Amino acid sequence: MLLRFLLPLCLLLSSNLAVAATLKEYQDPYQLIEEVAGKAFARVKSEKALMEKDPAHAEDIVREELLFYVDSKYSAYKVVGPELKNTTPAQRENFVAAFKEHMVKTYSTVLFKYDQQVLQFDKRESFAGKKIVTVPVRFVQAGSPDINVSFKLRLDKKTQSWRVFDVVAEGVSLLSTKQSELGSLIRKDGIDSVTAQLIAKNDENK
Repeated sequence: MLLRFLLPLCLLLSSNLAVAATLKEYQDPYQLIEEVAGKAFARVKSEKALMEKDPAHAEDIVREELLFYVDSKYSAYKVVGPELKNTTPAQRENFVAAFKEHMVKTYSTVLFKYDQQVLQFDKRESFAGKKIVTVPVRFVQAGSPDINVSFKLRLDKKTQSWRVFDVVAEGVSLLSTKQSELGSLIRKDGIDSVTAQLIAKNDENK
C-alpha cells in the first residue's frame, strides 16, 4: 500500500548546505509543498527506468529534490527528546548527520513504491503571523480511496523560510513514530550507541 511508504518519503522534504546555493528558499509553505513535491514525483515518473537500473539513482533524487526542504536538525532533536540536555555539541552533530543519512538510505527505497498517483492540493489557509503551518494534500488514484497527508512546516527565524519537520498520513505522525523507535533506544542505550547503530545501517547499503 502506498500509505505504508508515504510517511518516510515525506519526511525527506532537510537542510543540506551543500546544495543550498542552487535551491530555492520559500516564504510560502503552500508553494513549497506544491512545487517541491510536484517536481520530485515528476522525476520519479520520468526516471523510473534509471532507478530500476541503478538503485542509487533514487538516492540522488532524494538529495537533489527533497533533502534541502526538511529541517533535519530540528526533527533529529525532537527524536532525541529530553535526553538532548544530557548530550554534548559533538554528540548532537554526529547524531544529526547519521539520522539524515539514515533518512536518505531509507527513503530512497520508498520512491520505488510510487505508482503514478496524482497529487492534489486542498484549499490554502492564511499563514500570516504563524510559525507552524499544516499543509494538507491528497494522493489520488482511480479505483482507490484517496490518501490524506498533512505536511507540518515551521518557519526558520533566521532565513524567514519554511521547512518540513513532520508528516501525518491518515493520522499517523512520522515524527512521533521515530520518537518512539529511536527515542526509547537513546534513553536506554545512550545517544552514542544509537548513532553508531544508524551509521552501521547506513554503511550496510553502500
